[in-house]
Amino acid sequence: MKNLFKYTLGILFAGLTMTACSPDEFTGADPNGIPTVSGIDYQITVDQETNQMVANYTPAAGTYPIWILNGTQYSTLQEVGYNNPEAGTYTVELRLGNRNGISQTGIKKEFTFNETKVDYTADFRRLCNKEWRFARKEPAHLGCGPAGTAGTEWWSAGVDEKKEFGMYDDRITFTNDNRKGGTFTYNAGEDGLTYVNTGTTKWGHQDADWDATIGNQTSTWSFEQLDWTDADGQVSRQQYIQLAANTAFPYISSDAQYENPLFRIESLTATKLVLIYEAPDRSIAWRFIFTSAPDERLVEETGFDANSDCNMFKTAKNNITFWYADENWTQRPDPSLVEGNNSWTINLPLANTQQWQSQMAFHTDMATNDVTNYDFSIILNSDKDLAGATVKLTQDDNDEIYFFVDRVDLKAGQDYVFWKSDMPGVNINNVKLVLDFGGCQDNTTIEISNFVLKEHGCDDGTIMPQAGIDENDPANVKWVAVNSPDNLGEGFNTKGVMSFWWADAGWGQIGDPKFSYENGVYTITANDATSAEWQAQNSIQDVDINIEAGVAYDMSVKIVSNMDLDRYTVKLCEQDDDDNTLIYRGNLVLEQGENIVQFANLVAAYSGNKDKANPGAFSKAKFFVDLGGCPAGIEVKISEIIVQKHVFAPNPDDSDPSKVDWAATNAAANLGAPFNTKGEMNFWWSDAGWSQIGDPKFSYDNGVYTITANDATTAEWQAQNSIQNVDINIEAGQAYDISVKLVANQDLGRYTLKLCEQDDDDNTLLYRGDLVMEQGENVVQFANLVAAYNGNKDKANPGAFSKAKFFIDLGGCPAGFEVKLSDIVVQKHKLK
Repeated sequence: MKNLFKYTLGILFAGLTMTACSPDEFTGADPNGIPTVSGIDYQITVDQETNQMVANYTPAAGTYPIWILNGTQYSTLQEVGYNNPEAGTYTVELRLGNRNGISQTGIKKEFTFNETKVDYTADFRRLCNKEWRFARKEPAHLGCGPAGTAGTEWWSAGVDEKKEFGMYDDRITFTNDNRKGGTFTYNAGEDGLTYVNTGTTKWGHQDADWDATIGNQTSTWSFEQLDWTDADGQVSRQQYIQLAANTAFPYISSDAQYENPLFRIESLTATKLVLIYEAPDRSIAWRFIFTSAPDERLVEETGFDANSDCNMFKTAKNNITFWYADENWTQRPDPSLVEGNNSWTINLPLANTQQWQSQMAFHTDMATNDVTNYDFSIILNSDKDLAGATVKLTQDDNDEIYFFVDRVDLKAGQDYVFWKSDMPGVNINNVKLVLDFGGCQDNTTIEISNFVLKEHGCDDGTIMPQAGIDENDPANVKWVAVNSPDNLGEGFNTKGVMSFWWADAGWGQIGDPKFSYENGVYTITANDATSAEWQAQNSIQDVDINIEAGVAYDMSVKIVSNMDLDRYTVKLCEQDDDDNTLIYRGNLVLEQGENIVQFANLVAAYSGNKDKANPGAFSKAKFFVDLGGCPAGIEVKISEIIVQKHVFAPNPDDSDPSKVDWAATNAAANLGAPFNTKGEMNFWWSDAGWSQIGDPKFSYDNGVYTITANDATTAEWQAQNSIQNVDINIEAGQAYDISVKLVANQDLGRYTLKLCEQDDDDNTLLYRGDLVMEQGENVVQFANLVAAYNGNKDKANPGAFSKAKFFIDLGGCPAGFEVKLSDIVVQKHKLK
C-alpha cells in the first residue's frame, strides 16, 4: 500500500512539474530550491456531528500543499476534507511541493472522532437478545481453511459430528447497551465444558481437541468496520464482531483467539450467524455457523431429553451389574466400565456367540404404575457391527414382568436411537434396564447414553413423528401458477389499489407510507416507526373471490423485505366483515430478502359474535399485511398472491426423476445391469398390414445396442426390439426407478418403452407408449414405479418376477432411423 502510494505521488508530481511552464523555459530542478515546512502551520476543524475533518493551508506563490490523510489518501487542494463513520484517532500531514521537488519533512497532526456514526439498528435487531448456538444440523457449522476464504477448504464438520464434545450445548447472547455493542454472555452449557483445539495452552495441553473447564463468562462486544484481504489479495471493508480480550467462545481454536476474539461477519439474518476467525499470522481461517431458531428435538434423532426434569432416571439411584460369558456359558470377569454424565462406555475384550452372554443391567429405584403411560429412550453406539443386541425394561426381581424386550442391529460407529412412546403402564417397584450384547466380536467397545424413562404426559419438548403425512404442511400441497384460472386470488395481483391505516404508539392515525404498484408488485415503504400490531395496516380491498363455507383452501404470498422484522400479520377476510376470515396469523417473522409465505388446508370461519347467515362464505375479500412494530425505512414488496382450493399432494416430488439418487450403471444397486451385458436382442417388425418383415440392422458393442431401420413402419408395436430373458428380482409392492440412454440420428414423434415379465407381457414394471425422441442424446427416466399385473388370468404373486424382457418399440419410424440403446438402470426407488 505504501509503495503504491509513493509511486502514484511520483507520477502526480512529475506531471505537475512538467506542466508548470513551457519546455523552453524549464532549465532543470534546483535541489537547493526544494520547499520546507519550517516555520509554517495550518489549522484543522473537526465536526463531531458528521465525523468530518477539514484542513486548509494557503501556500506561498510557486508552491502547493500535499496532504496525506491517515497515511492512505492524498490531495493537492488548498482545502481538504476527511470523514470516517468509525470512532477513532486519525492523522493528517502537510508537505509542500514546487517545481524542484517535495519537502523532506511534513507537519503531522492527529484528530479524533468521538463516536461511531454507522447505523447498526438493523444488525442489533438481528443479533441481540437471542440465544445463539452451533447450527449442528448444518454441514460446515465448524470448519477451517486458508485465510481470506470462507474457512471450509481443509475440513468441515458434518451434521452432529462433534456431539461428543461440549459445544452443542453452549450458548452465546448479545445485548445492545451502546452505539456499537454492549454485553456478551457465554454459557458453557449443561456440562460446563468448552471445546478447545489442540495447541491451546491456557487450560493445559492435550494432543487432540478436548473439553476444557473455563466456565461461564460475561464480557463486552462491539461492531467494528475493518479492512479484510481475501485470498486473491483484494482488500474490502468488512463488518466484524470484536469481543473483549480473554473471552470464551463455543470453540476456541487457539490462545490467540481467546486473547483477541475478532470475528468477521460473513452472514447475519434473524436466525443465522456465520462468523470467520483468522489467525493473526493468517495461517488459517475458522468458520462458525450459529442459529437462533427454535431447537427442535426429534425423538428419532436424539431420543427424549435426558436433561429434562421429566426424566425419572435423572434423580434415580442406580447401580450397574454385568453377566459376561463365553460361548460355553462360562462366566468371565466383568468388562471395563467408564461412567460419564448419563453415559457409559464398556469394552468387551472377547467375543461370544449367543443372546444373553454379554448382559449389562441398570438396577434403579424408579417405580411405575399401571394407570400411567410412559416413554423410554436410550442411545447405543458400537465400534463394531453387532447383530441382535437386546433392550429390555423389566422389574428388578422378576424378569417376567416387563414393558418390552426388543432386539436391534448395531452398525459400527452409528448411533442407534432406541425409543418407545406412550407405553401402557406396568406396576413395578424397582425398574431394571437390561442391555445384552451377546454375539459381540473381540474387543468391542459400546457407548450407552441418554437413558430416559418418563411419564408420557410430561412434555420435555421432544417432537414425535407424525402418524401420517401432514395435510397442513404447505410442502404437501400442489400449488397452481399465479396466473392460472385455478388461482382464485388472482384479483389481488391485478387490483393495484391499496388502503392504509397507520397509527402512532397512542393509536392516533398518522400519514400513509410511501406506496407504489407496478406489474403485480405492491411496494410499501414506512415513513414512520410503529410499535404494535395493527398500527401499520396495508390492505388490498374489494377483490372478487368465491370462498365457500366448509371448503379448504391453500394460500401463498411472496414478500420481499429490505430488513428483518420480528413480527408481522397476514389476514384475508370478508370485505365488509373482518370477523369472517380465511387466514389470520399475527405471529410471523420476516427475514431480509425473499420470503415465500404459505398456508395449507385453511377453512374460513366466523369469529365474531353477530348472527351470520352463511358463516365462512364470502364473495368480496380484502387482504392485509400489517407491519405494526416496524422501524422507519422498512420496505416491503408484496406479490404473487395465490388462493386455491386445497390440493393435497403428499410427497409431490416422489415420482420426479430429478429427485432420485441414481445408482451408477455398474453399481451393485443397479438391478438392471444384466440388460447392459446381455448383448442379445429379439426382433419383431411388420408392415402396415401387420405382416412380419425382416429384422433391422443390429450390432452390440460394450454395452451399446445399435438398431437401424431398413424399412419404414406406421404404428405402435410394428418395430419391436427386446432384450430377453434377463435375471432380475422384482418384488411385489416394491417401488423402482428406471433410466435408459437413447441416442437417435433424427427426431421420432412416438416410441414405446416396456419392461415386463419374460413369459407374461401383462405383468409390467413399465409401459409408456406416448414418448417422443429428439435427435441426439435422450436420457429417459421414470421414478417410483410399482410392478402391476393388468391381464385377465389368475396370478399367484402379481407384480413379482425374476426373469424380464425390456422392449423399445420404434413403430412409426422412417427407414434409416438409427437409435443407440445403453446405460440401463433399474433400482429400488431411492430419493436424494
